[in-house]
Amino acid sequence: MTERRQYRVSERIREIVSRELIEKKPALSGVEGFMTVTHVDVNADLKFAKIFVSHHAAHDLREKVIGALNKHRYFFKMLIGKELQLKFMPDIEFYLDDSLDYSEKIETLIKCTKI
Repeated sequence: MTERRQYRVSERIREIVSRELIEKKPALSGVEGFMTVTHVDVNADLKFAKIFVSHHAAHDLREKVIGALNKHRYFFKMLIGKELQLKFMPDIEFYLDDSLDYSEKIETLIKCTKI
């Protein structure tokens, strides 16, 4: 029961943040470029959420964008609070998701060995 609720809450948070990044990104200072909310991890008591974002730019720009998103996290928390009916609103924090870079690196290594 708890895992199902965690999943539903994490998916709703992912939808809300993704939609907001598409619609309001120009209004958020320091948040630029094409990015995707890949997944959200919510802990069992729903009091903390890690939002993983994949950004398609140079690595130094990615760190700046994640820093800017974390600077605006209270704005996102307010938006999530308006749409979700929870007793406690989870604290959120943005993290860089490097899984796409890792998969590309593995793919190139596999291609190199198939020569």
